[in-house]
Amino acid sequence: KLPTYTIEQNRGLGLLGGGYYFSLSQKTDLLVETNLYSKGSWATNFLSNYNNRYRYNGSLAFKYAYNKTGEEFETNAGITKDFNVQWTHRSDPKSRPGTNFSASVDFGTSTYNANNTFTANQILQNQYQSNITYSKTWANKPYSLSVAARHSQNTNTRRVDVTLPEINFFVNTFNPFQGKNSVGTHWYDKITTQYTLKAINQTSFYDSNFSFSNIPDFEYNNGIVHDIPISASYNIFRFINMTPRVAYKEYWLTRQRYQYYNANYDRIDTIDYNGFYTARDFSASIDFNTRIYGVKMFKKGKIAGIRHVLTPSVGFGYIP
Repeated sequence: KLPTYTIEQNRGLGLLGGGYYFSLSQKTDLLVETNLYSKGSWATNFLSNYNNRYRYNGSLAFKYAYNKTGEEFETNAGITKDFNVQWTHRSDPKSRPGTNFSASVDFGTSTYNANNTFTANQILQNQYQSNITYSKTWANKPYSLSVAARHSQNTNTRRVDVTLPEINFFVNTFNPFQGKNSVGTHWYDKITTQYTLKAINQTSFYDSNFSFSNIPDFEYNNGIVHDIPISASYNIFRFINMTPRVAYKEYWLTRQRYQYYNANYDRIDTIDYNGFYTARDFSASIDFNTRIYGVKMFKKGKIAGIRHVLTPSVGFGYIP
C-alpha cells in the first residue's frame, strides 16, 4: 500500500498509511500500516478481518502512536504514547442454536483521538464504550443465562467505568406443585413462580493512574440479588377472581455502610465494613376483581342498543 504525504508544524513532513496487506488464510487477513514523520513521531496500525462462514465473523484493530513534539531544549517539548483497540465479533445464531456471543470493544488512551486522527468527528468524540455479551438458552428448558462485560470511558474527565461481570440467570414461570399428570383440579396446582438472579461487579478509576498492579486496590461495588415472585389466580363465588401474590427478594453484599451522628463534631460520619452481608425484603398482596355486563336495547331510532361493562376491583397490600 502506497503512502500519502502531509506537512504538519509539530511533527514535520509525514508519510501516512504506507504498509502491506497479508492474506493469512482463507478466513483471516491482516493490513499493517505505518505513519512516519520527519521530527521523530511515528505510528503503526494492525487491522485484521476474519470470517468463518456460517459460524462467526469480526474485525480487530490495534493502533499505537508515538508523538514527539518539539526538541529536548524547548520548553513545550514532550512525548506522548497512545494506543487504541477496536474489536467487533458476531456469531451466526444458526451455528449453535440457543447460544450467542457478540462483542463491540473500543478502548484506549484518552488522548488518542485528539493526537492521531484527522476528522472533526473523531477528534470531538469523548466517549469510548465496550460491550461483550454471552447468552444461552436451553431447548425445552425454562431457564436462560447471560453474562456480560461493559466498559465506558470519558476522554474529557479520563474516568473509566468497568462492569465485570454482569450475570443474569432467569427461570421462566412454572407451576412448582403441579404433577406431570395433574389436570389442575387442586388449589395448589394454580400456584406459579419464577426465579431471577442478578449479579454485578463494578469499579471506576482514572486512566492516568491505571496500572495492572493497582487492580487489587480498586474500590469494587458488587452484589447478588435473588428475586422470587409467587402468585396464583382463583375463581370464587363463580363471578369473582382472586389473585394473591407474594414477592421475596434477598440481597448478598460484600460491603456494609454504617452511618451515625458524631456529637463531638456535629456531623454524620460513615464507616464501611467489608465482608459478607445479607438483606431481604418481602411483600404480599391480594386483589379481587369481577365484571358486570349490562345491555340497554332501544325500540326506536338508528341505535339498536348499548352494551356496557364495569370492572370493579379492590386490593390489599402488605410490606413489613
